[in-house]
Amino acid sequence: MSDTSQDDWATDVAPPPKNKGLPSWLLFCGGGCLIFFVLAVIGIFLLVDSFKDMANPEAQWSALEESIPMDARPNEMRMAMGFSIMGTETWTMAHDSGYMVMIIKNDGASQEEREEVFGGNAASAGIPGLSEINEHSAGTVMVQGRDLPVARFKSQSMGQGAQQGCFVDITPEGEAGMVLFYIFTDGRSKGDTTVTDEFVTEILKPFLI
Repeated sequence: MSDTSQDDWATDVAPPPKNKGLPSWLLFCGGGCLIFFVLAVIGIFLLVDSFKDMANPEAQWSALEESIPMDARPNEMRMAMGFSIMGTETWTMAHDSGYMVMIIKNDGASQEEREEVFGGNAASAGIPGLSEINEHSAGTVMVQGRDLPVARFKSQSMGQGAQQGCFVDITPEGEAGMVLFYIFTDGRSKGDTTVTDEFVTEILKPFLI
C-alpha cells in the first residue's frame, strides 16, 4: 500500500485555467466592431445591475482612477462608457483630436496573449468576409522613461471605412496581466493617418506610466 500523503495528492491537481478575457481577433477587428460586440452582449443582460453605470461618466471615471493611476482626469478626453466582461475591464473615451481611446485591462492575461497583439501573424486576427488586418508593425515608444511595446495596424471591417489602430502596452512594471491603451480612428476622419510616437507620448501624459 502506498504511503502517499494527502499533501502529495494535492500537488497533482491541475491549477484552474486562467481567465483569457477578450480574444485577440476581437481586439483587432476595430474599435467599432469591438464596441458593437460589447453592446450586443450587454443587450442580452440589460437587467443585470452590473451594467447600470455603464454610460455614467462619473462612475466610469472613478472606476478608471482606481485601476489606472493618473495625475488628473484629462480634459481632452470625454468618457463614453465602461464595462467589465469576460474577465476584462474596458473604458472608451473620445479625444478632442478626433481619435477614440480605449483602455483594456485584463489581470489574467498571459505572455502568449500579449505576443498575439504585439507580434506574430496579426493578419490572422481578421475575420474572413467581415474584417481584415493590414500594415501591421510592432516596435516600441519611449514614454515617461519607459520603453513601451507598440503595435500599429490598419483594419477594414464591413460597413466601416479603414481604421488606423495603435496598441500601447502600459502594463505596470512587475505586474501580471496586461493593460492596453488602444488609439483608433472612426473610419471617417483620420482614416489614413498613422498614430505617431509623438501623439502617443502626448496622449499618455495624464497617466502615470
